[in-house]
Amino acid sequence: MNKFKDFLYDKSDIIVALVILIIAAGLIVWRLNAIVEYPKELIKDNSHTTDTTVDLPDDSSDKDADADKDADADKDADADKDADKNTEENNTSSNASSAVWANGVLNKDVSVSVYGASATEAIGCLVNAGLLDSYSEYEQLCKDAGRDPAFVIAGVYNFKAGATKTDIALKVNKG
Repeated sequence: MNKFKDFLYDKSDIIVALVILIIAAGLIVWRLNAIVEYPKELIKDNSHTTDTTVDLPDDSSDKDADADKDADADKDADADKDADKNTEENNTSSNASSAVWANGVLNKDVSVSVYGASATEAIGCLVNAGLLDSYSEYEQLCKDAGRDPAFVIAGVYNFKAGATKTDIALKVNKG
């Protein structure tokens, strides 16, 4: 009996360390799927958020008339700037798109970094690179393949020449 007590006393630290390691390894193996899928949760589209607008009370009616005139002039100028910007973006996007695509497939290797707080923002990276036309196109490609378009995995993707838009959508979608 004394030999057992001596063994237990001498080796108790090692036994406790081994038990802790076994438990830790068991937890990691058990939850490995959740650990690997965590980036999906970061990019998952948060469609349940809402925007709120607060109307502040007006202090004087004379200032309002002048402010309304200034605001109208500012809105007109902003609208002109936005229209120019959208035209510029569309031209850039179509030029990038035509440089990348030929006969429905990529004509060169493309590397794109996909990131964002939502699926829409993440797919925006692909749209900006000229690989897709819009989020709705990506959404349709995923639905046609039976996948949930909200599951986008962030990362750097390399697309080989000859890949189709469906190949690209399914590569970034792990849903």
